[in-house]
Order: sequence, then structure tokens, then C-alpha cells
Amino acid sequence: MPVNTTALVLSGAAVAAVIVRMVLTFRRNAHLLETSRRDAETDELTGLANRRLLLHDLENRIEAGVPTLLLMFDLDGFKSYNDAFGHGAGDALLHRLAMRLGVAAEPFGRAYRMGGDEFCVIADGDNLDRGRITSAALRALRDEGDGFQISSAYGAAMLPDEATELSEALRIADTRLYGNKDSRRASAGKQTREVLLSVLDERDADLRGHLSAVARLARAVGEALGLPDAELHDLTLTAELHDVGKLAIPDSILSKRTPLTEDEWLFVHRHTVIGE
Repeated sequence: MPVNTTALVLSGAAVAAVIVRMVLTFRRNAHLLETSRRDAETDELTGLANRRLLLHDLENRIEAGVPTLLLMFDLDGFKSYNDAFGHGAGDALLHRLAMRLGVAAEPFGRAYRMGGDEFCVIADGDNLDRGRITSAALRALRDEGDGFQISSAYGAAMLPDEATELSEALRIADTRLYGNKDSRRASAGKQTREVLLSVLDERDADLRGHLSAVARLARAVGEALGLPDAELHDLTLTAELHDVGKLAIPDSILSKRTPLTEDEWLFVHRHTVIGE
């Protein structure tokens, strides 16, 4: 039987076309899968790796027993920034800080955004310089301008020395992070209290004695009621500063030796609102 060369050529071309289509389809699907996977592991706003990838990477390091430093960060001042400048500006700030954190973390490991204004860095190796890594990340998450100042608190955990399970590692770092934030708040609160009491003392030395007496009485009542230490602290501080609004009352009214007028009494009555 004679061979139909034309038919063979056409048949071969058809097979080649099918193979080419299959290869192109495979490549396209592989590209789509890779893009989909990358999108699923990337924070949309900042471009950093997201919480999902963080958990995956930590789990892998724990299973491999690789010495790993986990750092968690929470921004200070971001809510005030958002309220003052709007959510659009807030998103831009998060993106800017995230880019800086990514660059700062790159020599040591990788940066992640957990969500909101919370970020993470993980670094691994036998000779981790915790201080250097932490300082670089804290500098990256700092910004200031007209009317705002952004910084961050952090918590750290070392794997596997301090935790051999993912949940425990996250819990340790999170607990230390918020312990750090509470400590900073307490320090700032103490400084504010001292400034206010100092101003009150300069304004009226007798008033300082009155405030201390009220604070002692309030604490005694709180102890009698069995209040926990944290509430006793707040009660004592509130009592000590209950007259701070009098800083806004003119001396001519506070020191007046004759009866106050109705308007003057209205002014005095506002000191509680001013104090708050």
C-alpha cells in the first residue's frame, strides 16, 4: 500500500500541535497555581509574608530543630494616627513601615505581617545576635512627623530552647510583648502623674497635702472592700489627681475671700470635667 506522505505530515503536525497546547496549558496552570499560592501567603496591603506563611515557616523550623528567634511587634501610636489622619493614611503608614521592616529583617531572616498593626520577624542560625536583630527591627518600625510619633513594643521567644510547639512559642512571645507594653504604659503614667502633682504643688502647696490625704483615705476604703492590687492602684491615682482640674481655675476665684458669684461657681464646678 503506498504511503500517503501528506497525510503523515498533517498527522504529525496535529500531534505536535496537541503537545504544544498541552505544554502551554501545563505551564499556564503551573503559573496560576504558583501565583495563587503566592497570593495566599502574602499580605495584600504590605506585600510581606502573612500569618499563614509565618505559621508554616515556624512549624518547619520546630520540626527540624533549627535554632530560631521569634520576634513579635505591636505598634504604639497607630490608633491615634489613624484617628487623626484617616484610614487611607494609616494604610500608607503600615505599608511604609512594612517595607522598612522587610529590608531590616532580610540579612537575618524574614518579616511577616500578622494582621492589623502587628508584625513578626523570624531569624534562624547557630549564632543569632538577638540584640542586633531586635534593634534593627525596632528602628524600622519607628516614624514621626508633625503631630504623631510611632514606635513599637516587642516580645521574643527562642526555639527550641523555650518552646518546642508552635502554640507555646506564639504564647510566650505574645505574653512578653504585652508585658512590655503594660510596663511602658505604667512608666508613662507615672511620669504624667509626677508632672501634674508637681504643677499642683507649685500652684498651691496646701492642695498637695489635701490630695495626698484623699488618696490615703481612698486606698484604705479600697483595701477594706478587698479590691485587687490593679484596681487599688487606679483608685489611689484617681483620688490623688481628683482636683487636677483646678489648674484651670484662675487664682482670683480660688483664692477669693468673699462669696463667689453665680458665674464664678459655675466656673469652679467645671473643674471636674477639665480634670477628666
